[in-house]
Amino acid sequence: MTHEPQRLSEEHSFDFFECGEETLDAWARTHALIDQQQGKSATHVWTDEGGVYVVAYFTLLPTVTRADDGWFAAIKPRRYQGRELPGVLLGKIALDSSLRGQGLGIDLLADAILTASDAMLLIGGIHVVIDPMPGRPGLRDWYRAAGFQEIDGTDRMYLTIRGRTR
Repeated sequence: MTHEPQRLSEEHSFDFFECGEETLDAWARTHALIDQQQGKSATHVWTDEGGVYVVAYFTLLPTVTRADDGWFAAIKPRRYQGRELPGVLLGKIALDSSLRGQGLGIDLLADAILTASDAMLLIGGIHVVIDPMPGRPGLRDWYRAAGFQEIDGTDRMYLTIRGRTR
């Protein structure tokens, strides 16, 4: 199994992927590659040793937080000038249930954050943003322990990426 994220391609298969959340499983099988080909998002995968079957994935897409979003002031860095904060939305993240309990979820999240950070080095950006699944307080706690901060009045969480250079 390779724990090096690869950009999703037609050679990858979600045929045996099952994370335990049917909406994430179904989206990966039916939308991940199409959305990527249409330029909506980019999905990165971990695969089995053969390099074909997906065992984990995350999807990233650009996002902008605007001053009229209501929570702009809460996440705007000091001395930031402008009325829009560019960033990367971690739209989906899922680990096959066969890998649960091995501490690999945090590795997958780290890969997602590093990939997002690399993208922001190229195109600009300040935050990685995520909307954890509603009704899952344990999941919010997990993201909080990983450094994400809550935004009062929303389900959204964010992680500020600062000072990273090549």
